[in-house]
Amino acid sequence: MGGQYIKTPAYISYNDIHKMDNILSSPRYTKLIMQNKNYKLLRDFLFRPLKKADLGVEVGSHNYIDKSPCYFLRTKALQPYSYLPDINSETSIPIIPKVFLDKNLKEGDLLISKDSNIGEIVILDKDYPDYMVSGAIYKLPIKEYKYYLLAFIKHLFFREQLNFMVPKGATIRHAKTYFLDCKIPLPNKDKENTIKYIEILM
Repeated sequence: MGGQYIKTPAYISYNDIHKMDNILSSPRYTKLIMQNKNYKLLRDFLFRPLKKADLGVEVGSHNYIDKSPCYFLRTKALQPYSYLPDINSETSIPIIPKVFLDKNLKEGDLLISKDSNIGEIVILDKDYPDYMVSGAIYKLPIKEYKYYLLAFIKHLFFREQLNFMVPKGATIRHAKTYFLDCKIPLPNKDKENTIKYIEILM
């Protein structure tokens, strides 16, 4: 296993093996390459712990209909090529109004996928009062450094960390809330102005 930011050593010493309780599995020796030691975990950017109420809800395909004032947003709406939700007939499904659950989706909210396309994130470009999100999407409770965080979650540095954390082998991968433990680098100098500059670029 490897990548630009995740490396597996070419060789290990006996002492390395002993520290790992004599386990020879290569993923146990894989490390994140991060020269900047100044960082926060993603969870440290939240103004409160993530709750079940922040997670979307599944409605089941039997509640899909041809036309409705209410829509169900699938994880396909979160794509790596866009910072905004990709709303189309495949990602936004009309549903029976009685199963609609208002998630209070507002302009500027960050939505992140925990399953399938794990770690994919978008920011809402407007209010979406008639949309609910799937049970694979969290709305992150973030106020400060929102665009800074978005920039790094979209970056390969974040993706490689998350891919390494999430167990392999499942047909559909489930990240649970592993993404909260991903490291987000912080500026070493002139922190506030540097963050502000990155947010302006975003």
